Amino acid sequence: MYLYFLGNSCFKIQTNDKETTLLLDPFDGTAGTLSKQTADVILCSSDRSDHGYADVVKRISETSPFVINNPGEYDVKGISIQAVSIKQDAPDVKGGSEYATLYSMGIEGVFVGHMGALNRPLKEAELEALGRIDVLLLPVGGGHVLSAKAAVEVISQLEPRMVIPCHYAMKESKLELGTLQSFIKESGMKTDEAVDKLKIIKKELPGEDTKCIVLNIA
Repeated sequence: MYLYFLGNSCFKIQTNDKETTLLLDPFDGTAGTLSKQTADVILCSSDRSDHGYADVVKRISETSPFVINNPGEYDVKGISIQAVSIKQDAPDVKGGSEYATLYSMGIEGVFVGHMGALNRPLKEAELEALGRIDVLLLPVGGGHVLSAKAAVEVISQLEPRMVIPCHYAMKESKLELGTLQSFIKESGMKTDEAVDKLKIIKKELPGEDTKCIVLNIA
């Protein structure tokens, strides 16, 4: 599969054959600029406009895109999706939302976890519901999402083979968040130079140590 970072907690995933496109946490103009997108499936982790603005996607037909924003098990175009609803901590935080939906997606033998709007470490039942996570898309900037310290705790809970940080301070975003550098320092992980897109193949996933990959905004 191919993974692209579009800003905030928004990612685009394309299958290897380019036949299916997933869009995760599309956002509106109050959180930055996101151009019109096309997608077969949209996953939203919150009802906030910076995590669930599905209107940014061009409709291909009356039934497409397929929008997922509720818990449950889904099978869309051969992709298995586990959506887990959780109650957030401190929902009264400015701009916060009381609930978030976390996702585990089985794509081409790789399990991708998207923690979009998560703002606290996970509980045992939530870890069991998510299951194995190979590639973790993780907010790290604080505010209404995980702080750098809490993000590191979630990494230790899920033990992914690869972490892609998101939802941190950047010039393209209007949100006031902590920096990527703060998370890197807190985690102690080393990163290579940022890349524009990431091709993920099961047999090429890191072996023992979790690797942190930084993506430029596509």
